[in-house]
Amino acid sequence: MIRSKFKIGFIIWFLFMMTLLIGVIWFLIRTARDLIFLETDFTSYLIGLILLFLFVVLTGALKEFKYILIDEKERQVKWYSILLPFGKKIDLNNYVGLMKTTEYSASGKSTSLYLIDDNWTTAGKINGLFYSNFDEILSSINLKELKNKNHGFINYFKLLYTGRVKIKK
Repeated sequence: MIRSKFKIGFIIWFLFMMTLLIGVIWFLIRTARDLIFLETDFTSYLIGLILLFLFVVLTGALKEFKYILIDEKERQVKWYSILLPFGKKIDLNNYVGLMKTTEYSASGKSTSLYLIDDNWTTAGKINGLFYSNFDEILSSINLKELKNKNHGFINYFKLLYTGRVKIKK
C-alpha cells in the first residue's frame, strides 16, 4: 500500500488556509445574520459577496490537498480531502488511462495527474506540487499515459478549475 507523503511547506500552507477558511466562514455567518436581522446598507452586501467569493476560492484551493492511499493489488485509489472527509474510493479498472499536465504557479512548475474514465473525461486529479513521493504515486497507479489532443485556452482553464474536460481519442 502506497501512502502519500506531504511536503512540509504544504502542511503549513494547509493549516494556514484552514484557519483562513474558518475565519471566512465565521465572517460569512456574521454578515448573513446582520443582513437578515438588521437593517444594513450596500456595504454589508458588498462585504458578504466578497467573503462568499473568498470562500469559493479557498475551498477550490483546499480540495486539491488530498491524503492518498493506493492499493496496487486491488488496483484501487482512496483519497481523503476537506470536501471528502470519509474518503472516495476509485477502482482503477474503470479508467482507460491517465494524462499528465504541467501547471505553473507562484510555487513553481509542477506536474499534475488526471485519471481518464471510460467516457474519455478527466475524473480525478492528483497535484504533484503537494507530495514528496509523487513519482512513486505515479508509478503505482499503473495506467497507460494518454495525450490530450483537446488543447485550447478555455479547455486549459476548465481543466484547471473544474477538473473535468472531454479528451479526444
